Amino acid sequence: MVLRQRILPAALAFGLLIGIHEGRVALWEGDDPAPEFVSDYCAAALPPSDQEALQKGIPAADQGQASSRMEDFSS
Repeated sequence: MVLRQRILPAALAFGLLIGIHEGRVALWEGDDPAPEFVSDYCAAALPPSDQEALQKGIPAADQGQASSRMEDFSS
């Protein structure tokens, strides 16, 4: 995915990254190029600022933080 190629290595140090995969909000773990989880949340339905943040990638420190941030996109 293009997102993974643009992320700074420091951002991946967290181990979890939230972004967009095939138009949906998704979660990557480690350096695996395939997402660990792809949600039902359509990225195009989010505000432009959220879409931009997701396109850049949002690091998460742990699974709890990743879940919380992903839930924020569902409301």
